[in-house]
Amino acid sequence: MPRRRQRPADRPQPGKASTCPSSDAICSKPPARSPCRSPCPNLARAAGASTLKFVPQAALAILDPVWTTATVTRNHAFLVFDTLFGQDASYKPRPQMAEGAVAENGGKGWTIKLRDGLMFHDGTKVLARDCVASIQRWGKNDAFGQALMAATDAITAPDDKTIKFAMKKPFALLPDALAKFTAYVPVIMPERLTAVAGTDKAMWKTGVGVFTPGTPMASEAGMAALTAPRDMEKDLIAAGYKGEKVVLLAVSDLPVLTAECQVGADMFRKMGFNLDEQVMDWGSVVARRAKKDPIDKGGWNVFLTCWSATDMFNPAGHLSLRGNGAAAWFGWPNRRRRP
Repeated sequence: MPRRRQRPADRPQPGKASTCPSSDAICSKPPARSPCRSPCPNLARAAGASTLKFVPQAALAILDPVWTTATVTRNHAFLVFDTLFGQDASYKPRPQMAEGAVAENGGKGWTIKLRDGLMFHDGTKVLARDCVASIQRWGKNDAFGQALMAATDAITAPDDKTIKFAMKKPFALLPDALAKFTAYVPVIMPERLTAVAGTDKAMWKTGVGVFTPGTPMASEAGMAALTAPRDMEKDLIAAGYKGEKVVLLAVSDLPVLTAECQVGADMFRKMGFNLDEQVMDWGSVVARRAKKDPIDKGGWNVFLTCWSATDMFNPAGHLSLRGNGAAAWFGWPNRRRRP
């Protein structure tokens, strides 16, 4: 998560009135500085005080500010993440993580350069590809982001510090979109947090069977049932599905599982299921999945999770394969033995 840092020139000094930039330009040069009409509040520090305590107005159950519009999640996001642009006292966009932005080709192209020294909290550098992945994910949920994406042909990162927008048509409000501080907020996250595997196919492993690839039992046997062409709508009808509600327990507070659930929910809807996606924290999913009640009494149909490779390489301890009914793992599969 990016450390939120003020540039030295913008950092208020204790006991002095602060001044804010007055230039309207979005550029890479420092704006002209003049006193604000209403100076920012003085900063004071009580003798001996070194801890600032913050009490949110609600419980922080969901950490992802691109998934929910909850105010407490938005506020938490601004304590740990940062954005490419911010807004000044006049609500005008100003470069923040960005060093500056330049509109090109009559507004049909934008180039944004990142400032030097940007770091996530784990000590890794903030790269342009992190920004591209974050903007693309945010743009699917946010109304302003959707408008920006509709006008955008492609977003690329030609190098570690450069983000380029190729536009279908001019979009003069691009800095305003990336500077919004209302939910959903276009915060910049590490690329790994924006999806399970992302678009880099070097990170994908396809043809994965029941056992972990590279282990003694690994095999692609039976994978044709998943990889062969299928007509989902016909297959569901043939299986006897008649539009019954299907309850998916979706996870909100673990980035990998959240992404899995979002992809899985989209897949179920495209297949034709009448999906009831119920979002909750992982602890609630763990408690809820133990219920064997019908869905109208708090039961469920589907939840998504993941295992480590060592959990899955030995059939003797492979919980998901043990089809022993009521004694089986959650879902309680019952594999009938052949006579």
